[in-house]
Amino acid sequence: LLHEEFLDRLHNLKYAVTQHVVYHPLLSVQDSIYVISSYTQRLKFTLTDGIKAVLFNVCGGHPQLLKYALHHAADFLKKGKKDNEALRTFLITHPQLRIICSDIWQSLWEAEKQVLLAVVKTKKVPASLERHATYLRHMKLITEAKIGAEVGIPVAILAYYVEAQIPKEKLVYDQATKQLFLGTRSCGGVFTPQEYKFLIHLLTKDGQLVTRDEVADVMWGSASFDKY
Repeated sequence: LLHEEFLDRLHNLKYAVTQHVVYHPLLSVQDSIYVISSYTQRLKFTLTDGIKAVLFNVCGGHPQLLKYALHHAADFLKKGKKDNEALRTFLITHPQLRIICSDIWQSLWEAEKQVLLAVVKTKKVPASLERHATYLRHMKLITEAKIGAEVGIPVAILAYYVEAQIPKEKLVYDQATKQLFLGTRSCGGVFTPQEYKFLIHLLTKDGQLVTRDEVADVMWGSASFDKY
């Protein structure tokens, strides 16, 4: 019922439909440690403060992620492995935890996904997407230390998942940030202004026929007749 496309058809009525939204943000550090301690008591094993820190870093206070990460961490530790960084890598790449991240991703509206992609690439929320970041801020899926500071995704495994949605070997023009990216790397600065305009035009016309006259107009504008 509350799908983005359905709400858009309601026009102003959508604000009345959604005005009683209840947010359940990610747990704080203290609450996360309490949840971790409760689970470890139930599972009858102990964790060092370092491992608890790894769990919070990976899961960022997401209850479901914490629950399953604890079970997988227990199996990891039972094998005699003690390295915190190895545990972090093990959890971030674990298929079951990535499925949970996929569920989180699929629950978001398309504009909210664009916010997360922009945060991964530029560490900021583009002005054009600011109004779509409200839910993500309430849920603490994006955070910033102070106004104007870099924006980040505090759930390491979710940040890893979002980054994986970005094509690594493909030039992409990001309409929200007005930047050219190769994967997560901004690369507009390596092209001349003319090359940059030409590439952006081709990328925004992906799959369409582009004429020489159209290219000339993009490259030289009103002077295209003389340049041509």
